[in-house]
Amino acid sequence: MLLLDYCEVLGSRKKGERPPATRRQIIITAIPSFFDLFASTLMTFGLIYINVSIFQMLRGSMVIFSAILSIIFLKRRIHGYEWFAICLTIIALVCIGTAGIFIPTVGQTEETEYSASRKFLGCVLVILSQLVQAGQIVTEEFILKDINMPALQIVGWEGIWGLVMMVLIACPFAFICPGTDPSPLGGSLENIFDSFHQLFHSSDIGIVVAIFLVAVMLYNIFGMLVTSVSSAINRTILEAVRTLLIWIFMLICAAANAPFGEYWVAWSWLELGGFILLITSSLMYNAVIKLPFFEYPTKEEPLLADQNEN
Repeated sequence: MLLLDYCEVLGSRKKGERPPATRRQIIITAIPSFFDLFASTLMTFGLIYINVSIFQMLRGSMVIFSAILSIIFLKRRIHGYEWFAICLTIIALVCIGTAGIFIPTVGQTEETEYSASRKFLGCVLVILSQLVQAGQIVTEEFILKDINMPALQIVGWEGIWGLVMMVLIACPFAFICPGTDPSPLGGSLENIFDSFHQLFHSSDIGIVVAIFLVAVMLYNIFGMLVTSVSSAINRTILEAVRTLLIWIFMLICAAANAPFGEYWVAWSWLELGGFILLITSSLMYNAVIKLPFFEYPTKEEPLLADQNEN
């Protein structure tokens, strides 16, 4: 009920202020949709080689790219304490990535365990995906504030563009690209026809896909609402909140001898240290933790900045 009330209030503030979306606005929403699709592809390939907790923590690198892109495209000023927090974030990511290279994968043997170079590649792919996703979030903020489209309308058009790109570009490319998936071409990266066959002939897969679709829909809606009333950088900070629960869940699964999860080993202490430093740097970046040798903006300063930009 609180969420519905909030959405009604947010909608009432903007009601009557925006004309119908123009063709140009609709086409522009394809840009963040492409960023999202490309970033998701990079993340998926990176996740093949590294543990889920490492994957989630490395996504904290988005705040670095979001800040840089906000400076370039949104003309936002980054204060000294924010740069300091970004430097701490880089150190934290180095610790986490190093731990991720040496932490073994549940269910893998010495023969099937991915090499350190493969795990390093996975870390690089995830970090690169955050550069792309930072571009998506900054673009969404630009559309919200300058092009003035409603948040939920952007989510809807991004979904439509994403479907079009998947059907016309991603799926045909994955089908013709050589791979190990059996197909009439002798082997494809992804046989989309076989995927649909499995989807419609397995109730378990169907349930998982349905849950995933609902979760992603709510995730995109909530994320866009946060961006509409806050900023791109604040949204990236909130992304790190779920990481701890995911890590705990994976540790519990491994301890319970599940076929997936993450072992607690000596390198996990380095991961823990990196995670604590990552959270601390996020709190510093958001001025929740204030250091005495930095100047912090007053409440009036952001308002003056906004007036100057307008």
